[in-house]
Amino acid sequence: MRYESSALKGVLRTNKRLRRCFSSFTAGGQTSCPKGAKLTELLDLSSLPMVSYPLKKKTGDETMAKSRDLEIIKQLEQQVGKKLKQMPLEEIMPSATNGFAIDENSNIIGLNLYNSNISDISFLRDLTHLTHLKLSVNQISDILPLKELNALTELRLEKNQISDISPIKELNALTSLSLDYNQISDISPIKELNALTKLSLGDNQISDISPIKELNALIDLRLYNNQISDISPIKELKKNPKRLDLENNRISQLPIEIVELGMEIEWEYDYIEGIFVRGNPLETPPIEIIKQGTEAVRNYFKELEEQSVRLL
Repeated sequence: MRYESSALKGVLRTNKRLRRCFSSFTAGGQTSCPKGAKLTELLDLSSLPMVSYPLKKKTGDETMAKSRDLEIIKQLEQQVGKKLKQMPLEEIMPSATNGFAIDENSNIIGLNLYNSNISDISFLRDLTHLTHLKLSVNQISDILPLKELNALTELRLEKNQISDISPIKELNALTSLSLDYNQISDISPIKELNALTKLSLGDNQISDISPIKELNALIDLRLYNNQISDISPIKELKKNPKRLDLENNRISQLPIEIVELGMEIEWEYDYIEGIFVRGNPLETPPIEIIKQGTEAVRNYFKELEEQSVRLL
């Protein structure tokens, strides 16, 4: 408890002796109060209102969670043989530096263990506040410990040894998922991840992409270096993608519905928005037409339509 400051100031104005005493003490560190003076003689404090400020008490569970998180960091440092750097959350995913980010309550919300020679990720089970996790370039095959990390919004697992991705099927908060350079053939577990805006599955063993037709928030889809021949599920996406990387697959037909998504059609990959199809055995439209650009492709389909009308 402490005295309400506005009420105290009002009383001080009525007592010049105490006002001089108080101001000299606070300003100069010494007091000019008469020797032997008692504050109770100069000021009646009984009429001042009292204000209480309750302290927020931390629960035992919160304290234990924080200490557990920090203990995990210490164990990880021993495992990877180097110090983990504390960094802002926005630096966790793009950085090649191993580190972690914490929130205002000292919970670990970001973790980067890029290229750390890790195979066992069971330690992650207790880091339930994680929103950003980067485990690229390791030797991970079992991702079951990720199952309970429901707060994750961004997950990067490129260049590991993963074939089974079923543990991530209930991570409904994910908006960005990168699984390039693994051994994945079945992508059915991702069909419920409706918040995904970016999905990267390049360099795997995927042939069936039908599960992606449910991912209506997707704007960036990367499927390069797989075994895909049928890309018709892409036309079911409600929100038109901005980037669609289909390079080095087995695609022979580029459906007109995908051409009509509004993206530029590119043979060569150039890191901008568009549909990229280099390295496919395309017949419709022919490769020489695609190399001429988007307008040539659209004219090709227009001519096909006109020919079919004339044949009717």
